Amino acid sequence: DAIGCHDTGVLLRKNKPDLAACSGLGRWVLLNVERPADPKVYSMVNNARIELDHSAAFSWDGKVAVIGDEHAGAAGGGGCSTNSQSPVGAMWFYDISNPRNPTLKGHHSLPRVPIPDSPAEAERFRCTTHNYNILPTKDRDRYLAAVPYYMGGVAVVNFSNPSKPKEAGFFLPEVRGTLPDMWSGYWYNGKIFTNEHASQLGVSIFERSGTGRRNVRFFSRAMNPQTQTGPFR
Repeated sequence: DAIGCHDTGVLLRKNKPDLAACSGLGRWVLLNVERPADPKVYSMVNNARIELDHSAAFSWDGKVAVIGDEHAGAAGGGGCSTNSQSPVGAMWFYDISNPRNPTLKGHHSLPRVPIPDSPAEAERFRCTTHNYNILPTKDRDRYLAAVPYYMGGVAVVNFSNPSKPKEAGFFLPEVRGTLPDMWSGYWYNGKIFTNEHASQLGVSIFERSGTGRRNVRFFSRAMNPQTQTGPFR
């Protein structure tokens, strides 16, 4: 396996050590980064069902680490299934209440297969989880993620129960007959912003009921999806 931090998610906390999760291609690593110049490894996790540990984020209370598997590095295609419990290209949820011993609780995969209608779409047929972020919900027991799946569109995944994550909504655009190739999907202040790769469809902006100001804290400044911190309005 290749080992090396590909994508690192950081959670900055008050009165608790800051956390970082490094998705290291062949494993993921949980670190204490309270002293950035001297990070300490809490644990290293190998999951044989993850092909490529690609992305990392946290629930805002620091109880759950969310690791994304970019099946076949995306370039290899595939990852499409009608079964949300398929391990291929899934998001994986770990209880990190004990950071020295993360416990796998569950996983979630795209539960639909888009239908390519051109040779170009068939060539880039892929539905793996890619660059996502976690919503700072006002209800600390409600965990939501905005998740893009390349050709599979974008979804909101509810992992309030990490053992039984479920899709809370999705959008699969077919603009001018072209399926998407959503590279990233990030929630920011009531909207989900996605950007496209091979489809060349550009930037799209979505809204989902239950993810506005009434239910989710809004940032008072710009947001870096890889560094989870306030301030909030």
